[in-house]
Amino acid sequence: MDYNLLITSSIISAIFLSCVILKCKYVTKEKINLKSALLDSLIVLLITFFGLNILPLLTQKSVPKAFTEKPSF
Repeated sequence: MDYNLLITSSIISAIFLSCVILKCKYVTKEKINLKSALLDSLIVLLITFFGLNILPLLTQKSVPKAFTEKPSF
């Protein structure tokens, strides 16, 4: 397990949580549902952690083997 990605994911989740709290407090001026905000923050944490782990696998460039080996006719 890569702890750097876990720390990055937790920072993104904390930023999301603070944005939700600030939006509820200053923009919509409604009462903050802390349970819902924490659940959404946990979902953001999990999605970003798995997304950051999968991202290197998706960006790997592999050379096709069709033109790198000698043809076997």
